[in-house]
Amino acid sequence: MRLSDRTLLFSIDDILGDKNIENKVTNILSKCKKKFFRDFEVVLFYEKSSKTQVNKFIKTYSKTLDGITFKVTNSKLNYSWFVINLDDKVATWRYLYKGINVIDGLKSYVSILEHIQRKDK
Repeated sequence: MRLSDRTLLFSIDDILGDKNIENKVTNILSKCKKKFFRDFEVVLFYEKSSKTQVNKFIKTYSKTLDGITFKVTNSKLNYSWFVINLDDKVATWRYLYKGINVIDGLKSYVSILEHIQRKDK
């Protein structure tokens, strides 16, 4: 299976407004892109935030997130390979992280990808 099929979904509501968390998340995503993919898709799900706020986030961090494809949605019906689901917002996934915060979920995502990468060698 190709690593570029590894779509990641998380709620942008869980990180917006905290610059420290926003920076950590964007840095982890940037490292994922460089380490594992030529291109991959990140689905940003929102309920409380507006699409404008989410697009502003993407624009603000555009340099760090360069080359990452984003899909912005408020639909709970998006299937993703890996979902960081802090409070049961999304119902369909292949792999699920259910925990305290997005950063720990991203670390779990990276850990799974590293395992797959070692296995494929």
